[in-house]
Amino acid sequence: MKPKTPKPKTPKTPQTSTPSRANAAAAKRALESNSELMMIPDLLNQLVNQNWIDRRSALNQLTEIVTNHHTVLKNANKLDNIVDRILEKLEDGSVKIQLCTLECLQIIHEKVPTILPSIQLIIIPTLMSVASSSNKQVSRYSLTHSLTHSLTHSLTHLLTHLVRPLSSC
Repeated sequence: MKPKTPKPKTPKTPQTSTPSRANAAAAKRALESNSELMMIPDLLNQLVNQNWIDRRSALNQLTEIVTNHHTVLKNANKLDNIVDRILEKLEDGSVKIQLCTLECLQIIHEKVPTILPSIQLIIIPTLMSVASSSNKQVSRYSLTHSLTHSLTHSLTHLLTHLVRPLSSC
């Protein structure tokens, strides 16, 4: 009986040994070469700026980046951090930022529903807070009845009918 001769193995390079490593390497290159993706650290810093307009602008830009580049961000392990930072703005001291955050989450959910599968549980406290706001621009909308009624409908219906009218404030 002849001994088996092992087949020669082709050496695996770190960048191509598995599809996930290849994706991660490609994502890293994209993060380093795409001007929009290179703005992410600055935008995350703007989320804590004292000026609510800067925070709103950062939220909108991050939302656009997440929806346009979610695969690259996921492969680079950056997506969860960015989404978490957006979600933190639901507790912002400014009702206008809370509304903007709800709008951003709606956009993210509509374009990439797998990112925020349990968003309804997250946004309900913020919607209640916005509905009870003493901000004159917000409180002039009678949300209490609409909110109670809309909570029984889908997320898209809820956000479309409550957030969009408020964003015109």
